[in-house]
Amino acid sequence: MRRSPLDLVCREPLIRKPEWSKPLSQHAPGTALVVDSDIEDAITLDAALELSGWHVQIASTIAEARLRIRSAPPRIVLLDMWQPDGSGAALVRDLAGRADIGVIVISACNDVADRVVGLELGADDYLSKPVWPRELTARVRALNRRISMRGT
Repeated sequence: MRRSPLDLVCREPLIRKPEWSKPLSQHAPGTALVVDSDIEDAITLDAALELSGWHVQIASTIAEARLRIRSAPPRIVLLDMWQPDGSGAALVRDLAGRADIGVIVISACNDVADRVVGLELGADDYLSKPVWPRELTARVRALNRRISMRGT
């Protein structure tokens, strides 16, 4: 049996496309930017989001993420705060002022203080690794609904 990246990283096997993976509408929800230097984690997030109808871009540094955001702003940014070129704190603060982009911090740091700091910087949500695909897609859908209600 062929294994998907989700089987290997999150240990939540996908034999077939599950019901929760279907997009809410016939149109793709938009673009999500995954900012993570860990390729296995980035592939996991990419696979879960693409199954839900998202177009996914991956950036492995904060600098690359800033370039992608400037050239084609995504609907949602999923950001691991610790990247090779520094902390994502400044990027979260910058994006917090934009009503058209939602930010979910995804981090191996699951201490309460880290979660609170991420949210106080302006993130819309915070997930601790390992990320389970069903929880990720539910949170992304919820954030997408909130962005839509902002009128953008």
